[in-house]
Amino acid sequence: MILTDDDPMWSKESGGHQGPEWGPDDRDLAATQDQLPTSTYLIHKVLVDHPGQMLSVPELIELTGNRFKNAHAVASALQGYSAWCKQHDRIFPFSWWAGRNGRATHYAMKPRVAALFREARQDR
Repeated sequence: MILTDDDPMWSKESGGHQGPEWGPDDRDLAATQDQLPTSTYLIHKVLVDHPGQMLSVPELIELTGNRFKNAHAVASALQGYSAWCKQHDRIFPFSWWAGRNGRATHYAMKPRVAALFREARQDR
């Protein structure tokens, strides 16, 4: 499933992040994405390169070259965003929807946020 920036599904995320979102004026901050921990950056890159796409944990694992063993390893890697986002006073740049009834958790990055990170990455 691919979501547009204004899809109502974003409001149903499990995260409940608080703070300023990533916006068009954050290009300099986005340029620091290479400072993310390596495991976090692997997932970050996949989310950036798949804008708006709701990716399940198994899909994330596959798209990162099977560098993560399971959902716990993915969730642990995503915690690498914490200090970086706090340093920049921004929320995590992705959303997540908890899996229920044995289904996998899904993650996605809004297309406009993914575009910001892609553009900042290309500037380097």
